[in-house]
Amino acid sequence: MEQARRFPDVPFIIGHFGKIMFLDAIRSAEMCPNVYLETSGAQVCDLQMAVERIGYDRILYGTDLPIGGRAIGPLERGKDQVSSAGSGGVGSNSGCNAIRLMDRKHLAFQ
Repeated sequence: MEQARRFPDVPFIIGHFGKIMFLDAIRSAEMCPNVYLETSGAQVCDLQMAVERIGYDRILYGTDLPIGGRAIGPLERGKDQVSSAGSGGVGSNSGCNAIRLMDRKHLAFQ
C-alpha cells in the first residue's frame, strides 16, 4: 500500500485476491483508488464483501482454471456473477475493467 500511495497515477493489481491476506488486499483497495483486485484466488463470499466495499470497477476477473478441474467451474461462474452484477449483468465485468485499465495505461504514455 505504501507504493500505491507513493505513485497514485500507477495502477497496482493484487493478484489472487491477496490469497490469505485478502482482508488486507480489500483494505488497500479501499484506501488507495489505484489498487485493483484480481479474482483468481477469491471465494464468492469474500468477493461479495470486496464489491460492497470498493465497487465493481476495480475488480479484475481472473481464474485458476484448469486447476481444480470441473469441480471448480460452478465457483468460477459464481465469481463472474458477483463481480459483474452491478455493471450490466453476468459476464460484463469479465474483461471490461481490464480493458479499461489497459486503455488508461496506453493513453498515459502518449
